[in-house]
Amino acid sequence: MKRFACWLTVKDGSSSNEEEANEVRISLQVEALEIQTLRKFGTAHSSTSIRTNALVRVRFDDHEGLSEVGLPPFKPGIYEGTYNDCERLVKTYLSLLVGCFGTQVTAWSSSGPLTETSCAWDGGWVAETAGAGLEDLGEALLEGKRRSYLSVGKKMVDVLDFCMGKWQAKYPRSAYTLIETGLLNCMSRAIAAPLSAILGMPPAREAEPIHCFYTVGMTENLEELVENIRYGKSHTSFIKLKVDRDLSKAKRVLSLLDEEGVLQAGRKTIAIDANCSWTPETAHDFLEELSEYLKHIFMVEQPFPFDMPFPSAEAEGPLQDWVRVKALYQSQGIQIYADESMRTSGDVALLAPYCHGVNIKLEKCGGYREAVRAQALCAATGLNVWLGCMVGTALNCNAIVEILPLCNSAADMDGFLLVNPKCNPCEANFYLDPSGAIKRR
Repeated sequence: MKRFACWLTVKDGSSSNEEEANEVRISLQVEALEIQTLRKFGTAHSSTSIRTNALVRVRFDDHEGLSEVGLPPFKPGIYEGTYNDCERLVKTYLSLLVGCFGTQVTAWSSSGPLTETSCAWDGGWVAETAGAGLEDLGEALLEGKRRSYLSVGKKMVDVLDFCMGKWQAKYPRSAYTLIETGLLNCMSRAIAAPLSAILGMPPAREAEPIHCFYTVGMTENLEELVENIRYGKSHTSFIKLKVDRDLSKAKRVLSLLDEEGVLQAGRKTIAIDANCSWTPETAHDFLEELSEYLKHIFMVEQPFPFDMPFPSAEAEGPLQDWVRVKALYQSQGIQIYADESMRTSGDVALLAPYCHGVNIKLEKCGGYREAVRAQALCAATGLNVWLGCMVGTALNCNAIVEILPLCNSAADMDGFLLVNPKCNPCEANFYLDPSGAIKRR
């Protein structure tokens, strides 16, 4: 199994008295996490049963934060991260980290050579960006080691942001997400503050449950399809279907859902995920050919090409066609959500004319802080927020639970249900009630 680890001991520089400075032992380990799905997972652009995700362990002394990023099959412009990318960024990050702490480092070691960078750490950069995206936690009120952990953690966040500022195109956002989420999880435990406080998130809406959709992948095997539907139904009442342009297959699956008792009178419990495969004509045909099922459909996800409406787009059909599709679906009581096209907060305003909401995924946006920024812009723009995960273990889903208050529609928290339980490196920090509502343990 691929793995890289490094540790360093630093003296906290927040104290003016050298003798009172606390030492903090920082360790960071990244490793490949091979996962096996319970059944082949098929979408409009891939079909897999084995994937390699990335896992990170960040420690401040005995306080550990874990994180995992899902790494789907490579698709240019959409899913470009691999485990090797994550390990490369970790090596670059650690090299800069040693330089950033400088004389505060009293000892360090790594399991292999760190990456030599052409760009040295710029100490003046910290003054302009220190703690970007982090709430003021009253550092002066923290005592002893907790104060040291916060000081060290903020500097580590600065170094990561420095990496992204210098090499945003060199490493995929999933690699930055891996380090940022693991680091902030570790900080949360070390200073005994909830992650929501560190990020300044809105309070949870206890009276408004967020339901989990289970994803039924594409397959030509009817027996496997029925088995998958029954498995999903045993965990939640909400089902998401992967489809492509062949609407006859979508109709067949909806018919099976009806036969299995998944479709419920007066309730919209079905989501349709087109994974960038439709044209505006397909969207129109869907409403006509599947009219008997529309009353059960809550939303259609990413019907348009992933690069629409961005400047480099070569989308099929004029953009105004998709504006009309949004209006047409709204008249049918069905929402349109962007997924692959929704990457960072910078995409929100561009997508607003074509959808009612966006699916924010940590791997695509770059971490917890960027997810918070994106949600704030969605609220200001009038877009709904769906939270999604990649195919991964319970650890990957646990990260979504931490930011669940950002969501005001529904969530894909089914990654851990799609994989073999033996792959889970930890327990889920949530459970689904009989209706599929997400409950924190």
